[in-house]
Amino acid sequence: MKGGWDPAWDKYKKPIIRRPFKLHKNQRTREDRFERIKGKLAEQPTLIENHRKAIREAKPKPGISTLYKRLLAMRGGSR
Repeated sequence: MKGGWDPAWDKYKKPIIRRPFKLHKNQRTREDRFERIKGKLAEQPTLIENHRKAIREAKPKPGISTLYKRLLAMRGGSR
């Protein structure tokens, strides 16, 4: 046996495959947030119209009964 280096002594390691950095959560989920916001913005005109309709319907109808109820609710009788 001769002196020197035996190639069996070399331990070959698995090659290291580098993953990309994890990044911040807001950077990772940017596209998902964009799609979600875009979908919500598409719904906005109908939601606004429904809200305005609900506000209009919540107001009391003009008439003698509404006036009578309002006058009874006042403590001094007049404004």
